[in-house]
Amino acid sequence: MKRIADFLPTLVTCLLWWKENINIDVSLKTRRERDLIATAFILPFCLICTRVGLYSPDFMTGMTEPLRLGVTTGVFFCYLLVREGLSAGIRPKNISSAVWHAGTTVEYTFFIFLALVLLATSGLLLTSLSVQAIKTAMFWLSGTIYALLLVRKVQIFASNSSFFTGILYLCALEILPTAILIVSAVVF
Repeated sequence: MKRIADFLPTLVTCLLWWKENINIDVSLKTRRERDLIATAFILPFCLICTRVGLYSPDFMTGMTEPLRLGVTTGVFFCYLLVREGLSAGIRPKNISSAVWHAGTTVEYTFFIFLALVLLATSGLLLTSLSVQAIKTAMFWLSGTIYALLLVRKVQIFASNSSFFTGILYLCALEILPTAILIVSAVVF
């Protein structure tokens, strides 16, 4: 908890200014802290997604809760694997390594923020609100945080290349894996 509390000011500045995301990657200590905190939030994030049903394709309807958690966690890791594969496969030569690394790891910072927001929102499960209303609120909050992530990624990539190039990298690195995730939830 102390690490999370110590990282909160950095997290807030990353949400407000895109350059702070590059500064995180320059500092090895801060980058390591961010990565450790993001790793620690994977299980709580997957637990919330399973409990509320944020990722619930039709094939998961008859499954027990632990099995659904396993599938959700597996899909999460497959999503990360696709993103990492794409970022390793399309690494351009004309973008500086600091900007490229910041642009391909900024999602860890936003994942921490998303996990914190979803944890806070999951407290509503203890109230008399319906699970569907809480699920809808979580979808909207997740979408808003994701939209801010997209803006920050374009700003980071465009800082070392053109705006159009930043959009193209965004499509390849962010929108394609997310589209695959959404299709997997809708089709299956």
